[in-house]
Amino acid sequence: MQQLKNILVAHDFSEPSDAALTQAIRLGNAVAAEVTVLHAVQSLLCSRGWLDAEADALLPTLGQLVEGAEERMRRALSAHQAVCVTRQEVVAGHTCGTILEWCEKRRPDLLVLGAHSMADAYRNMGYTAATAIRKATAPVLAVHQSGGGPFRRILIATDFSETSRLALSHGLRLADIDGASVEILHVHADPWGHGAEPEWHRRALPDFADQYAGRVCETSRNWAAATLNEFPSVRVEHVALRHKSPGQGIVERAAAINADLIAIGTKGSTNLRYIFLGSTAERILRGVPCSVLAVKPNVSEHPLAADETPAPSPMQWLV
Repeated sequence: MQQLKNILVAHDFSEPSDAALTQAIRLGNAVAAEVTVLHAVQSLLCSRGWLDAEADALLPTLGQLVEGAEERMRRALSAHQAVCVTRQEVVAGHTCGTILEWCEKRRPDLLVLGAHSMADAYRNMGYTAATAIRKATAPVLAVHQSGGGPFRRILIATDFSETSRLALSHGLRLADIDGASVEILHVHADPWGHGAEPEWHRRALPDFADQYAGRVCETSRNWAAATLNEFPSVRVEHVALRHKSPGQGIVERAAAINADLIAIGTKGSTNLRYIFLGSTAERILRGVPCSVLAVKPNVSEHPLAADETPAPSPMQWLV
């Protein structure tokens, strides 16, 4: 993981975005990064031409909305003890479009925002955060409403791909900053698919499930070894979980161990021509019980051309 030098925070004055601001400033203080707080102001109406003069005069102008947001932003920042350099930016524009544009032009090392926005129903992951995770060029930390403090238990999900390795590095860096423990999880399918294990196999290898899980954990340790050497003080456990749905398995495991952060890599899609989520990450977004760190493929060119070679299947790693 590259050093955090520039952190962009998308803030809309909701409770989740307050937690995101707290998290961003905390990280900025820890690594001496510059934190930019961004708020996009949208007009109340797409067109005010149909209003009469008296009704139009009752509505605030866009300039007044910007001024009001700037004052609220100053109050929000003053409530934090920021040792790092902070900047506030209030601009007129669509929320999602503005966030994506700033990520593309400013190239922050990390985008932090609340898991929900003021416009979202309070479900597991709101529209703005999900859109940022899908399309933003930077790694995205979507902060749960209760996730403003240090991380204590981080679950890093892996499929042994290079993008998962990037997620591992980012997750370990955060664990190193906070002194958090880490679980590296690989969710694998039943080797027999949806069918039952043959009776002859069960008699010949009664402990096959344990042996298989052990080989998966051995593969995980070998795969992660070089990255783990960069963070010798981080406490790490490797876990293999058999589940019919990788995404659901990750969500259930995160809840079982009370993880306050899930780190996962997303995938590139040449057909859609922009960074998009794989099916596993999509399922995590629908059911995630905590904050999420989503890491994009490491590309040297514009992300619209991003692609990633599919990882070998778990069975290939075990031979």
